[in-house]
Amino acid sequence: MNRYTKRIISFLLITVLFISGCTKVEDKKINIQGDNIVVDNLDRKIEIPKKIDRIAGLDSLAGELIVMLGGGNRMVATVGGVKSDKLLQKLSPNLEDLAMPVAGGAMNYESMMTLNIDFAFIKKDLYNVDKIKEQLKEMNIPFYVMSYDSIDEQKKCISDIGVILGGESKERAEEFIKYYDKSLEFAERKKKLLDKNNYKKVYHSINQVARTDRANTLSAEWIDKVGIKNVSLGENLRDDGKGVYANLEQIHMWNPEYIICNSPEAVKYIKENEQWRGIDAVDNGKVYQMPVGATRWGHPGSAETPLAIYWLGKVVYPELYSDIDLYEEVKYFYKNVLNLDIDEQTYNMIIEGEEMRKTGGKNPQ
Repeated sequence: MNRYTKRIISFLLITVLFISGCTKVEDKKINIQGDNIVVDNLDRKIEIPKKIDRIAGLDSLAGELIVMLGGGNRMVATVGGVKSDKLLQKLSPNLEDLAMPVAGGAMNYESMMTLNIDFAFIKKDLYNVDKIKEQLKEMNIPFYVMSYDSIDEQKKCISDIGVILGGESKERAEEFIKYYDKSLEFAERKKKLLDKNNYKKVYHSINQVARTDRANTLSAEWIDKVGIKNVSLGENLRDDGKGVYANLEQIHMWNPEYIICNSPEAVKYIKENEQWRGIDAVDNGKVYQMPVGATRWGHPGSAETPLAIYWLGKVVYPELYSDIDLYEEVKYFYKNVLNLDIDEQTYNMIIEGEEMRKTGGKNPQ
């Protein structure tokens, strides 16, 4: 081998080593970005601070998940609904004293500035207000916008919050997603056994008796997973910008076989008001209060969608869902995701759903 050939071989070896070294550095950089950046459902990239000690959970789902995944002791601000849940308070006794810098669709800028927040979770409706968007920019704190109009979006929020909290919280979030997927797969198998033309008709009352589901929402999607005809979908409903409302004439016309309610006041009103007579669900005693555990199962802002799927399946299709032991499912979920043991008495209170939240006696109409 002559000197010229040796030089060529040496040059090629150096080039290969140089390229390999560059590739390794670049790969490492990509991995670091993946570990430290999340993308919310509005496609915003957020860099996760190395240290997060003070969190503002300014969205009901975010606040619930922070507590459920073990990060409640780091939360310094939240919304009223989160502070109302008694099981969440059991997990994080500090909830009672947390600041509430958001109310009535407005954010108290001065209050937010005094809280020394490291990271915030913001409700999408708040973020869409130009003034609040500008205030968030001025505060110069990283924040994640909570948007969850579908099951996939809700699952992404669960996963991302676990990543942001880190440590054991990330592991709990992964367990949560596994459980969520299991419930979806179970419901899908059961749904295939149903005749679509004979789906049970259900009316879903959200807080107020007339407020109900619209299409392309989380509530509409999870109820559909059970094999239900959600009577309000696709109908001409009154929209006040925050929710949609049916009138009593429409509900009579739909004549649902079941009525499920997120509020005990709504259940009481429907059962006792003569104007609701003549609806099959009312006449046949099939008006149900939905369970309330750490959250209000099946509520648009609730984290416990998998349990709501099991519960509704057992209510509407008891024979089809006879192989689900709801007590065992709830115990498993609470132990493995919330790290909370519950007994049969607590379970019964959850299913009854009447003593699990601090309420202000809101008008059900």
